[in-house]
Amino acid sequence: MRIIQAACKQNEQDLVSWDQGDGFQNIQGELRFTQTSNTFKALQAIEEKKEKSCVFVLPDFHMQWSDIQICRKLRNLATAFRYTQNNIIIVRPPEEGEAIEILPELRNHSVRLEIPPPSLSELTELLKQLLQAPNASSFLGPLHQRGLAQAALGLSEEQASLLFCRAIVSEGRLDYQDLEYIRQERNSQIQQSGALQILSNTLSLDDLGGMAGLKQWLKLRKASFEERGRQYGLPSPKGILLAGIPGTGKSLSARVVAYLFQLPLIRFSFDSLLAKWFGESDQNLRKALADLERLSPCVVWIDELEKIFHSKEKHETTARMLARFLMWLQERKEGVFIVATVNELSALPTELTRRGRFDAIFFLDIPTLPEREDIISIHLRKREKKIENFDIQRLAKASFGHVGSEIEAAIVDALFLAYNDPDQPGREVTTEDIETSMKSLIPLSKSHKEHMESLQKWVTQGRAVSASDVEFWL
Repeated sequence: MRIIQAACKQNEQDLVSWDQGDGFQNIQGELRFTQTSNTFKALQAIEEKKEKSCVFVLPDFHMQWSDIQICRKLRNLATAFRYTQNNIIIVRPPEEGEAIEILPELRNHSVRLEIPPPSLSELTELLKQLLQAPNASSFLGPLHQRGLAQAALGLSEEQASLLFCRAIVSEGRLDYQDLEYIRQERNSQIQQSGALQILSNTLSLDDLGGMAGLKQWLKLRKASFEERGRQYGLPSPKGILLAGIPGTGKSLSARVVAYLFQLPLIRFSFDSLLAKWFGESDQNLRKALADLERLSPCVVWIDELEKIFHSKEKHETTARMLARFLMWLQERKEGVFIVATVNELSALPTELTRRGRFDAIFFLDIPTLPEREDIISIHLRKREKKIENFDIQRLAKASFGHVGSEIEAAIVDALFLAYNDPDQPGREVTTEDIETSMKSLIPLSKSHKEHMESLQKWVTQGRAVSASDVEFWL
């Protein structure tokens, strides 16, 4: 309504709303109406004002326009208002996962507009206005108030206003605890569709072993999400595609990206979009993509992308969803950084891997000796073990061909063996324990040798970049 009011004021038009609950309400101007809760009589009263310059807002009117008499009257009004400065605006909030559709009979007489959710500056201004109410106060400075508004990004103005009011009314003031309350409530509302999951992230760059090339690439682009970088003119990066066999750290990398960029991490689950009714899956995808843009800036993690758009198993629904997803990848709003992971690059449709969809395609190879040393040290520190008590280089050599998850599994197995030692229960784990566990495990690099070699060809052909190759970005 705020946007409509501003437009009417600029065009010097009166503004009137009508609904069955409250009848006519004069929001702007001096027009007067005889009150009625009857829909047809209300439309008749609107028709009588066709000589005036007025905008009529009808909230939730879509629930009544299926009546043939009401539909016919709307069409007559549209024709009568064609050469006047009168307009009828039907306000309809979209349902979860449902696109806003107009009756075929009214399609040629109307224009559909979707109002985006309020921006950060608009939410900040809304919060300031609410704090001007009697007995409302804030213990937060302007910077933290802006942070509170940022926590509500993605919500409609009505939803955000309700959350702000609840936070203020609970104790009569805003404080730091309200920041987490707003964030949790926002996340709960966004996640209702099931396609998006907003993840808490406690990982840092130090939790990712090796991958110096990937880390360097990310560090170079971090500034694009900062104010100074934007003022300099740095473009917002689109995203990266991470390929590798399971266990090489693709999912971990997605979390580290969010930490490095200091952005919320959202997991996008395509599986939950698929529905049994024709067209419903398309609508679910459309809604999810719109929600992602509402939540920008953010990092979006899409896991095992090839399982959704397998080139050999496409059917009509997935083909339509792929087309929409590709268009969104190309034209999406800045600030949505995609981290997509795949186990098999050749299974992806060629449209997804062509230049421009992603900024870079990284291949996560079997970790090198120095990288394995790094990974072993990380997992020992996570379990509060002293690094100096272990021969890290010996363990790195013993783990030749192992990926990160296999190295972690060997360390965990060794911990259980040491704790349950029949001769010395609960003793400290040793280098020998871990080495024994590593040697007993057959790595995926051997059991999936052909798969690994096919992925490595992408690097040798220049179609992907090794995540370990830091010199490529220097």
